[in-house]
Amino acid sequence: NIDKCDINEIFLIPPDSTLIIGHAYGSPGNNAENIQNNIYNLIIKNQVNINNIIFSGDVFSEPTKTKWNDLREKIKEEIKVYITPGNHDIGINSKQKKKMFEKSPFGSRAYPYSIFINKTNIFLEDSISSKWLISNKTKRLINNSKTHNNILIRHNIPISELKLSSNSFDGLESKLPSAKKLSKSFNKPLTIIAGDSGAFSFLPRFTCVKNDKLKIILNGVGNLDGDLILIINKGTIFKYSL
Repeated sequence: NIDKCDINEIFLIPPDSTLIIGHAYGSPGNNAENIQNNIYNLIIKNQVNINNIIFSGDVFSEPTKTKWNDLREKIKEEIKVYITPGNHDIGINSKQKKKMFEKSPFGSRAYPYSIFINKTNIFLEDSISSKWLISNKTKRLINNSKTHNNILIRHNIPISELKLSSNSFDGLESKLPSAKKLSKSFNKPLTIIAGDSGAFSFLPRFTCVKNDKLKIILNGVGNLDGDLILIINKGTIFKYSL
């Protein structure tokens, strides 16, 4: 029911770019205290060309109040930073981690919500709290969009066909819909970007599939050859190798 797809690669970060970074701390086996150094270096080097950064979950292996604050302070304040939380960021049924995130510089807004960038409606969702499923509230928000260029960014993989590409199954409590069934939930074209993939050498760091009006992209890093992030520029999604 799904076809493979791809997106163009870009070799520099152009002005007015939005970065989408999945699983920023890298491989679970490297005991990373922070996000990958090459990601930090890329952001600092290209700050003049970056308008927004969206982390699609699992920013830190073990988050702390200091790490959340340092992340905001190390990136110049003109750059807007958004996070769609992963299981490491807010835990699975962890009141302590969730409260810590909510008190961070990134946790004050209620999910789902949307931001409008370059004629593109970008929807941000907490897929941990919805146990991987796309919530009815998110679906309504997307279906009420006034534009046909719509992107949903979340941490967890949303369809059953790609379940085995996930870094872990933490928090999954029910069967995922097929791409065909999920596509019927939306009345307009939608690209879904999920960050919970690519942390291990046996997993792809980039996957793109489509079904009808639905396109799904998986992208996460793991301190491995082939790591890449995504860039949105002028309404188009590109991949960028680290």
